Amino acid sequence: MERKKVLILSNPGTAGFEIGRTPTKFMMMIEAIKQGGLEGTHYYVGTAGELKALLKKEHPDIVFSAAYYTLDKAGDRRNIHGLLEVEGFPYIGSDETAFGACAFQSSAEG
Repeated sequence: MERKKVLILSNPGTAGFEIGRTPTKFMMMIEAIKQGGLEGTHYYVGTAGELKALLKKEHPDIVFSAAYYTLDKAGDRRNIHGLLEVEGFPYIGSDETAFGACAFQSSAEG
């Protein structure tokens, strides 16, 4: 029986992270996922195109995104959860509308 696949996403270039290496916190998540009988994999995703290609290649059962946004072709920020919804992939976290409301409220208060 094939194990369910969990895809963990983060942005490249995050302070202290080296491309091509999975940070310790994600390695710990992958280990916990394995202990739960699932398969976990971490990827850096910088653009919407990269995300779509990765989803097509990996076809995960669920996605955990430690990144909130990715960039579209014009260089504008796109909410990753919104892209996952459009592509039909389940994910862990709030939907795009709830996330947008929280982000707006946070920036309005600051």
